[in-house]
Amino acid sequence: MTTLRTQLGTIESARRVRVEPTGGITATDVQKALEGVDAATLKNLTLVVPSELTVAGSPTSGNVPIVTVGKGNVAANLIAAGPASGAAAAWSFRPMVAADIPAGIVTYAKIQNEGASTLIGNPTGAPAAPSEITLGATLAFSGTSLRTAALTGDVTSGANSFATTVTKINGTTLGSTTATAGNLLVGSGAQWASVAMSGDAALSSAGLLTIAAGAISYAKIQNVAALRLIGNSTGAPAAPSEITLGAALTFAGSALQTLAHTGDVTTPANSLVTTVAAIAGTAVSGTTGTTNVVFSGSPTITTPSIARINGGSAAGSTLELRATTGVGIGAEAVTFTGGTNGGVTLGGFYSNVGVQGRLGVGTVPTCSAEISGSGSDPLLDQYRATVSAHATNGGGSVGMAFANLGVASVGTAAVIQFGLNNITPSFRSGAALVASTQDTAVATFSADFAIQTYAAGTFATRAYVTKTGGVAIGATTDPGIGGLLVNAQIFGPNISTTASAANAFINTGSSPAGQLLRSTSSLIYKRDVEPLDSGFALKVLNNARPIFYRSKCATDNPAWSWYGLGAEDVAAIDPRLAHWGYQDDDFEDVQVATRTLPDGGADPIFERRRKADAVLKPDGVQYERLTAHLIVGWQLHEARLAGLEARLGH
Repeated sequence: MTTLRTQLGTIESARRVRVEPTGGITATDVQKALEGVDAATLKNLTLVVPSELTVAGSPTSGNVPIVTVGKGNVAANLIAAGPASGAAAAWSFRPMVAADIPAGIVTYAKIQNEGASTLIGNPTGAPAAPSEITLGATLAFSGTSLRTAALTGDVTSGANSFATTVTKINGTTLGSTTATAGNLLVGSGAQWASVAMSGDAALSSAGLLTIAAGAISYAKIQNVAALRLIGNSTGAPAAPSEITLGAALTFAGSALQTLAHTGDVTTPANSLVTTVAAIAGTAVSGTTGTTNVVFSGSPTITTPSIARINGGSAAGSTLELRATTGVGIGAEAVTFTGGTNGGVTLGGFYSNVGVQGRLGVGTVPTCSAEISGSGSDPLLDQYRATVSAHATNGGGSVGMAFANLGVASVGTAAVIQFGLNNITPSFRSGAALVASTQDTAVATFSADFAIQTYAAGTFATRAYVTKTGGVAIGATTDPGIGGLLVNAQIFGPNISTTASAANAFINTGSSPAGQLLRSTSSLIYKRDVEPLDSGFALKVLNNARPIFYRSKCATDNPAWSWYGLGAEDVAAIDPRLAHWGYQDDDFEDVQVATRTLPDGGADPIFERRRKADAVLKPDGVQYERLTAHLIVGWQLHEARLAGLEARLGH
């Protein structure tokens, strides 16, 4: 600072200041460099220093200006250094970073002294300052090397080695331990030795243990509970287990035998020689085995002379089931009964005066053969079905009839008849298949005829011929006189083709949906005929949006691509060029009835119906009608081309 004051004093008369970056400042240099500077100006200077320093006496004043620069206050744990990273910059006070200490600068000698025979590390399992680590009992220093100690006991190894040797097992020394095939390691009381198996069992080098045939005596098997056998009752290979005896088996000493049979058929104990002593609990007596005579019971079973089976011994003889032994014609019958004491007549063969014979099942027949039921057998006599042959029904002679006599909840007079002359309602035919009934389970219409299939314990109606003459397949809606309603896909693999056939159209917007119509083009079906306005044609041709797409339909090849138009796009241009109908989401399955099953359960009947809020939507494009628009467009194109050629002189 003294030198600076001296230098400033020598240039008080200078009039101008010019500073050149030429190195150190001397009195002569400053005097030559400064011109035209007012001496008062030089005596009043302000010194600006960085914020890390302090300055006193600035600005200067008087003939001898003095400026004092000191150290500024610095926060704890900061160093004066350049930037922590990046390009060079002015120094500042900042915390120390790892990069401030170059790699390898801290030598071992600079680390604090550590305890003898210890290591430095971090045993905490988380980042932390290192600390001293002591050695466990199995580790030791050998000079500057850290190594493992020697193993002792049953397994030994040298120090600083993992090559182990088993010398003992549980403290007992191993003797001769040669790995002989099939040997076992056996203790002698003093040591373990390799010994070959002998006696009833042998052991192979593969570990296969073989027990000699007959080596396991009964005495070697575990005790069996009293009155038990050993066996396998599982039906598949398994370890044996104890088997108890059933009620008809017993032990007699060391023999297993059957007990005596009792009841209708008897045998002695341990014998299969049988004797029929009774039938259905009724004792048999006086059964002398008379030829051609069957048993009769009251109260014991005997051999009477009435009900008998006769069969002659000569060729061509017949087997006779005789109801009585009397001579003459009377009201005779051979019946079959069931229930308690035969209280229920199941059926039989009957004859009346002048009648050869009739067969009845569930009824006394009024014709040659008649089967009638009033139960709930799902196959034959559900709802009192009747089968008859050579019967009279409805005033006419019927060769065979299957009739539902009917109950209120089912219907009346459902009949299948053959050889028919006349029934009600009036039908005349050589044969008939008729169901004249009101099907109250499906009350949407009266069914003249219904076809049902039987599966899984229930009947399901598959088709109807309705009272109006329509046919419904898979549905219960009456299509009307002569109508056909099929609630499923229709396939015709052998339908013939022709080049002159009219187009067909399936109307999905009809009720019921899927009406099959013939699309015609004859003028006899048209009125108010006039040329197609070119404006309509050009509107369609100019605004139609041909598309490329892949089909979602299950019947289409998913690997193919298709070309066409979107029905919604076409309908927005001209609704008359779109087919309007109902789509899959416009329908729902509705329960229309419940049918009672033979077992008393309920079988709901569903029908696919259109939803109440369903509206017609564009469902298809009338591609054939676009032909007219294309023709008009072509004609306009040709006319325009002809006009251009005429203007060009062609």
